[in-house]
Amino acid sequence: MGATLTAFFGIEGVQEDIHPFYSEADLVEIGSTEQISYRMVGMNFSERQMLLMMETYQPGAVSTEALSHKAQEGGFVLQGAVRVCVGDEVRVLKAGDGYYFDSRIPHSFENLSEGESKIVSAVTPPNY
Repeated sequence: MGATLTAFFGIEGVQEDIHPFYSEADLVEIGSTEQISYRMVGMNFSERQMLLMMETYQPGAVSTEALSHKAQEGGFVLQGAVRVCVGDEVRVLKAGDGYYFDSRIPHSFENLSEGESKIVSAVTPPNY
């Protein structure tokens, strides 16, 4: 529809207390803490051009079926083991590994660890 989710829900462009630093309490949850938590930094930053998130995957959590959107995304696995599928390519990434791809290619993520897996990711332009 040509709008980000934050614009659609009317929360984009809100400029209260703009500052360069965010405590953990300032991170906005845009996912589901039961399966995959997406904690976003900078939600209130006007004209944001990047989506920066801390992703936490619970054991066995799988992102929705292969997703595609007009963007580029990259990230680093901080903890655990995550199977990342990008088109026909599949790789299990562990702590210290990273990824970067054209998000128009269908992609998905799955936590293969017995515990939580954590990723720091960035998407541009922002989709949320």
